[in-house]
Amino acid sequence: MTTTHGALAESKTINSITIVECRVFFTPGEDCYLPGIVTALQSLITPEQAKARRFLKQHVAQVVIGPRIGASGPIFHSGRLEMDNGLGLGILLGSDLVAMDYIYGIALHEDDDRLARLENVWLESALQAVVYHFNDLLHVIANVRAQVEHDLEMGYFELKT
Repeated sequence: MTTTHGALAESKTINSITIVECRVFFTPGEDCYLPGIVTALQSLITPEQAKARRFLKQHVAQVVIGPRIGASGPIFHSGRLEMDNGLGLGILLGSDLVAMDYIYGIALHEDDDRLARLENVWLESALQAVVYHFNDLLHVIANVRAQVEHDLEMGYFELKT
């Protein structure tokens, strides 16, 4: 059973508010873009401390920039092996790509390439992928915030208002 564009479009209102609110964390150019925040943090501390934050930077990049690599790969795959779904013949979509295709293909911009990749993705799978992706995003946000708070408490830098 496959999901059509129409069925996916019907669920647009379900997630659009949450998606718009979370978008600032994964959209380059936004003040809250997480990789930019980590880069700014690294610029405020000593070179040794900045080097120690490289794992945080990699952690953020895996979730925000993707695609995930290694053990933290996609939670699930969706697609058809016998067809080219927009990535190449025989390549399945990972849950992270399904989530971003749903966000930018259905909820925000109706991008034609992303819509085409979702043609054979069940609505339930697409929505589940978005939930998983946002769960990971919330964990990364918490980790970045904890690191910033720690560095402030340690006096590595200070914020002026």
